Amino acid sequence: MGDGAHKPTDAQEAWHAQAARLALLSDVVLLIAKTPDLDRLLSGAINKLKWAMDFERCTLALVGDATTYRIRTLMESRRGFSKDPLDSVPLGNGIPGAVIESGRMRLIADLSSDDETPPASDEAMEGGSIQSVLSLPLAAYDNVLGAITFGTTDKNAFTEDDVKIAQSFAMHLALAIDRWHQSQELEARNRDLTEALEQQTATSEILEVISSSHTDVQPV
Repeated sequence: MGDGAHKPTDAQEAWHAQAARLALLSDVVLLIAKTPDLDRLLSGAINKLKWAMDFERCTLALVGDATTYRIRTLMESRRGFSKDPLDSVPLGNGIPGAVIESGRMRLIADLSSDDETPPASDEAMEGGSIQSVLSLPLAAYDNVLGAITFGTTDKNAFTEDDVKIAQSFAMHLALAIDRWHQSQELEARNRDLTEALEQQTATSEILEVISSSHTDVQPV
């Protein structure tokens, strides 16, 4: 039997590669579902996702108010790139801003020759010779919460499979962020309620002391 008798065909290799990517995506989705802490979730999910699709930079933009968003770099494989977050970026500015505003995905094969890139574009993607950009809205229940953006220095880098994986990731991440927002709001309401109850209790105790002191006074 020759050495190449059991060599897998190109189709078999492609099938195994796709199966491995889907298995990694399944791991990412499971991690998102069971991790309540947003920072831990993002770190673990992006590290796993890097094995399912090829990218060199990943940023997360979250809506701040009705007119701005804030952006942070989640992963950067090139040295010398600033990872400082940007706050209060006007909506419509930069690739993530345009995606948030439109609610539609942007796939840019060559950033340097793209005529539709918004003015004051995303510094996190333009710095470091990024060429291909894939940016997806993070939408939960028809509410756009932000955008997840991937970049790489190769042109035409993102395949159809990459887009599908990124879309699935964005969908689950949006739901996780929505849950996180709800938990933060619930914690804030609970804190406010606790403070109000403590103040009410303290006021009641003071009034009781005052009332008691009046009762204890004997007529002369």
